[in-house]
Amino acid sequence: MLTALLDAAADGRSAGGWRSTAGLIADGLRCRLRVTGALAMLLALLASLAGAGALAAAAGWSVWQVEAASWPSVADAKRLTAPILPSRKPAEVAKSDSVTAEPTDPLDKILVPFIGTPEWEPGGVRLNYVQPADADVESQRAWIRAKLTEAGWRTSAERGIQIGEQDGIRIEVWIGGREPGTQDLQIHVYPAPPAAAYTVAGAAAVVGAFASWLLAAAGIARIRRHPPLRRAAASLLAGVGAVAIAPASLLNLLAALLGNHHASPPPPWVGYQFALARPAAAIGALLLLMAFLASFRSSQSDQAFKASKPDTAG
Repeated sequence: MLTALLDAAADGRSAGGWRSTAGLIADGLRCRLRVTGALAMLLALLASLAGAGALAAAAGWSVWQVEAASWPSVADAKRLTAPILPSRKPAEVAKSDSVTAEPTDPLDKILVPFIGTPEWEPGGVRLNYVQPADADVESQRAWIRAKLTEAGWRTSAERGIQIGEQDGIRIEVWIGGREPGTQDLQIHVYPAPPAAAYTVAGAAAVVGAFASWLLAAAGIARIRRHPPLRRAAASLLAGVGAVAIAPASLLNLLAALLGNHHASPPPPWVGYQFALARPAAAIGALLLLMAFLASFRSSQSDQAFKASKPDTAG
C-alpha cells in the first residue's frame, strides 16, 4: 500500500513531488506515534523513559570498555602519586578493578550482585594515611596541587578534593576528619571516566526514547483489539513494569546528562548498580516484555471476540 501511495504522489524530482513524499512519510510517522487516552499516554512516556535509560546504559558501557584506561595496580598508584605520598606507610590500602567499588564485607558480597549497592563508589586504588588533626589542611591542599601540576598533571579542585588527570588516569586527594586528634589523607587513583561515554549515552537516550515510544504505541494499538480481560492484564503488566524500571532509568539518564563534570562521576549505567533499583529494573523489564508479547497473536477466544463485534467498515 505504501508503494502504491508513493507511486500516486507527484514526481519526486520536482519541488512539489518532494513535499508530497515528505508529507506522506510525516503522516505515516504521526500515525505510528499516535497514542490516545491519558493512561495510554502515561504508559508510553514511562516506556520511553525505560528505553532511553536502557539504551543510554548500553551505549555508555560499550564506549567505556573501549576508551577507559587499564586499572592501576597498587604499585602503579604509588608510583604515580610519589610526589605527594607521605613517607610513612598507609593505614589502609584497598583495590578494586571495577567501575563500581566491590564490597569487602562477606555478606555484602553475596547480596550486592542481586540487590545492588546502597552506596556508589568508583573502583581503583585507595591509599589512606592518618595524620595529626592540627595539620594545616589548606596549606597541604595547596602543596598537593602544586606538586601534581609540577609533575605534569592537569589539576583542579572540587569541594575540597584535589584532582589531577593525565594519560587517562585520575588522582583524587581528600583530607578530612577521622577521629578526635587525627585526620585522614585519602588518595584515590582510578581510570578517568571517558567523556565520549557520556556523549554517546546522551545520543543513545534520544534514540531509545523514540524507538520505545514507537514500540509502546504499536503495543497499545494492538492490545486494544483484544478482549477486556486480556487487555486489562496486559495493561497491568505494562504499568507495573514501567513504574518498577523508572528509578533505574532516571538514574542512568541523570548520570548521562551530568556527564564527567565533577569528581568521581557515576557511569551512565549507575541506575542498574543501586540497591533496590537493580532488582526493580530486572522485574520491570520482564513485565514490560510480557506485556508487549501479550499484545501479539490472538487466541481463538480473541478471534471470537473480534467476530462478535459489529462491522462498522461499511
